[in-house]
Amino acid sequence: MLWCVQGLFLVRVCTMLWCVQGLFLVRVCTMLWCVQGLFLVRACTMLWCVQGLFLVRVCTMLWCVQGLFLMRVCTMLWCVQGLFLVRVCTMLWCVQGLFLMRVCTILWCVQGPFLMRVCTMLWCVQGWFLVRVCTMLWCVQGLFLVRVCTMLWCGLFFMHVCTMLRCFFNLLDEIRGQRSTV
Repeated sequence: MLWCVQGLFLVRVCTMLWCVQGLFLVRVCTMLWCVQGLFLVRACTMLWCVQGLFLVRVCTMLWCVQGLFLMRVCTMLWCVQGLFLVRVCTMLWCVQGLFLMRVCTILWCVQGPFLMRVCTMLWCVQGWFLVRVCTMLWCVQGLFLVRVCTMLWCGLFFMHVCTMLRCFFNLLDEIRGQRSTV
């Protein structure tokens, strides 16, 4: 299917393929929405593939708006092998200027009875804004939970708090010194 209107109007291209081989279904769908100027551009490619008893889905989506608008890139993969689920998701939100940039990579992996999740997230805003880096790992082995979380906040507020604490402890030391001399 093709819809095409020139100028500031919408262009849509949609290609779909259904293919059944043996007992298994394969579907490929490619869609493109494109509007020029300040309008939305979306590209979506999806693949559903069932082989044996297992489902594989690949989905790539792109939303892109020029200027001060939002750009999002999302790539997702769901893969079931045996009785285990594997999901990989990479997402990028990027807005130029003073706006928010977020990069998020998430992996869910179930192997046997155990769940493992790895999540890396970055929030970065320029100027006086917040920078946060967070790496989290949830790992369940046996009946026990292990969580490792590393977080970094960088900014003038954090530095100010450290300075205030240092001044407070220096003041306590001076008070103790004066009492000991008395």
